Amino acid sequence: MEEQGATASTIDKKATENQQESITLYRMEALKDAKTGKIAALLAAIATRKAGKQLRNSDLPQKKVQKSPQEQASAITPSYDGLVVSLLKQQEELKEELREAKWKLAENKSTAQKHDSKTARRRARSSSTELELFDSSPNRARGKGR
Repeated sequence: MEEQGATASTIDKKATENQQESITLYRMEALKDAKTGKIAALLAAIATRKAGKQLRNSDLPQKKVQKSPQEQASAITPSYDGLVVSLLKQQEELKEELREAKWKLAENKSTAQKHDSKTARRRARSSSTELELFDSSPNRARGKGR
């Protein structure tokens, strides 16, 4: 009986060490890539939660404990983890599409402004030549001589 307890505790220690290593690796990956940092952090949290549940679940056959409503609710959450990850990825894709659309819109506005400024310059040139023509008209010259 003691041998089983000793082997179970060594298995738990090894599992805990492996969990800590995986958590550390996930955290390092999260720090490396800022764009997917949130996703990596959530994946690390999910892995940590799953690892913690595996440890608790290994003790359940030895201890028959009735689950409380909170524990029952937490047992349901792993099915939502995949959904959360897929939604986060979809959110990142939508953000990227939005950035591209905004960039194209800004680009179109700048080309439109350039076009408008060229048109305004042309109008200014044409109106200044019209003024010069108006000033040099014969009627204008007669008015000055009077």
